Amino acid sequence: MRTIVTIPDNQIKEIESLCHEQHISRSELIRLSLSAYISSHKALRNNDTAFGILKCNSVDAIEHQDKLRSEWE
Repeated sequence: MRTIVTIPDNQIKEIESLCHEQHISRSELIRLSLSAYISSHKALRNNDTAFGILKCNSVDAIEHQDKLRSEWE
């Protein structure tokens, strides 16, 4: 699919520099960049980057914190 996108001149210069360094086309660089952006945001959206007890989202963090702190008394 083709699309028209407006890109500022300063970014075009950076894109051209990267393309020259990596010996790839502008289209390829933009496709790679979009893939990386989509992958990183898909992981955040799916909460794949979380860990521990709060990953499941079934635990209220404040309630859990209060429970832990009540043990100190």
